Amino acid sequence: SECSSRSSVSPPQLPAPCAVKAVVIAKDAEVAQEELSVSSFLEVSNLPDLSGKSSSPGKYLAGMFNPTLTILPDFNKDLGTEPVERAWSQGDNTVIMKMQNSALVESAVRILTGLELFGNELKVRAIPTSE
Repeated sequence: SECSSRSSVSPPQLPAPCAVKAVVIAKDAEVAQEELSVSSFLEVSNLPDLSGKSSSPGKYLAGMFNPTLTILPDFNKDLGTEPVERAWSQGDNTVIMKMQNSALVESAVRILTGLELFGNELKVRAIPTSE
């Protein structure tokens, strides 16, 4: 085929249509890898002491965040779940949240990062699937 012909004198060079196809395939693979690397979990850290609240830190934050997250386009109300499906503490000032979907994780990170909670600026990040 046109793409497999190579010159033995100079370094192999792909004809223009094949080079474009190779770039498109490489870009598709890169996008697919990025999509695979985003999980449905996010981490909220730099939390203030929430021990005096009537519920666990995870439940407290979920109750506070869910109303706002339900208005995001990435939230799928047809699934019948809340944006934050589960939340639990990890250490003294960190909560892990299982979100409804990975797209919602990315939106939540943008919305929640930097919010101030009782004097502490929240740090929020998506947890990659590799963690």
